[in-house]
Amino acid sequence: MGLSTAGCKTCGLVMTNPMPSSDAMGEFYSLHYRRYYHKVAIPTLEHIQAYELDRRAAYTVDYLSQFGLLADCKRMLDVGCGEGSILKEVKRRCHGIHLVGIEPGREFSKFARQHAGCIIYTCLSELIGEPDSVFDLIVVNHVLEHVENPVQFLITLKQVLSNEGKIYLDVPDVSAYSDVTDLHIAHLYHFSMRTLTAATAKAGLHIVAAEQHCPPRHPRSI
Repeated sequence: MGLSTAGCKTCGLVMTNPMPSSDAMGEFYSLHYRRYYHKVAIPTLEHIQAYELDRRAAYTVDYLSQFGLLADCKRMLDVGCGEGSILKEVKRRCHGIHLVGIEPGREFSKFARQHAGCIIYTCLSELIGEPDSVFDLIVVNHVLEHVENPVQFLITLKQVLSNEGKIYLDVPDVSAYSDVTDLHIAHLYHFSMRTLTAATAKAGLHIVAAEQHCPPRHPRSI
């Protein structure tokens, strides 16, 4: 795809430079990304089992529960929900939480609606301004590294976050990379604890807790 990656000598941020155009990124995520990343254009239950997406979702929901993020949650948004496994797992464990997802991939968003039984939007702009579009918990699981402007993205998320709401961020940890192939072609940014902290602070967010962890079938993450 002719992409190159650069690192800032001052702050340590690693990013794709120059950036692909917004139109190119929109087309990539709506038509090609899931097929490239998951090797399928249309998800199935067999695909979920083969890639252990249900086990990965259970790990994430365990994490949310461990930090008490689901205890008083009435409305949850999963941004970049894929096939809907996290939404489905939360629905299985926690009755009464209104669940909404955002997934730009056409076939994956269609599947997620049925698989998780939730409302799924294809982009954040569709959700903003909708009735009751305020959430106690927003899950951004291995998504921030994909967006064109992470700080502006977080600022936009604050528009749909309740006064006492929390955002759960999970990104690959660039400090754990061991090979150039760890620079995923679809990742525009590669965060460390330092640069992720800086990005959230610039967006006006306060970090409650941050730590490294090892999700199943994923690189070491923050």
